[in-house]
Amino acid sequence: TRQGRDLMHFITNLNYDEIEQRKSNRIDASAAALVARQLYKFQSIDGTRLGWSSSSLTKCLKMLTKAFDEHYEKFNVKSFYPLRLILSNDEFHSKLDLYGGTIMLNPGSTQIQWLDTLMIVSDQTLQY
Repeated sequence: TRQGRDLMHFITNLNYDEIEQRKSNRIDASAAALVARQLYKFQSIDGTRLGWSSSSLTKCLKMLTKAFDEHYEKFNVKSFYPLRLILSNDEFHSKLDLYGGTIMLNPGSTQIQWLDTLMIVSDQTLQY
């Protein structure tokens, strides 16, 4: 719904508990992004294109962290730096853009599909 994005509705129905909950959700999302960024060693993580709530983004980032914890030994690199991770619902022909320095994951994809994309990255591809 558009309820969360309607400024007039928000102002006229100001609920301080909801404000505190949203603030807490933003902090949780920021912390989850930091943990995922540090584990994978991405330059940055961008989930703004999703248009999701902070709590939904937090769940997605926690799934990404869980995937790392369970499968990190299968990756071809120990660090994805200098790549930037972009979470987007768009489908891409090439999920790895070496010239743009980005790797794209669709949150609607399965963990196996995420792993397939992450496994493309190797020391040789990062050299370019």
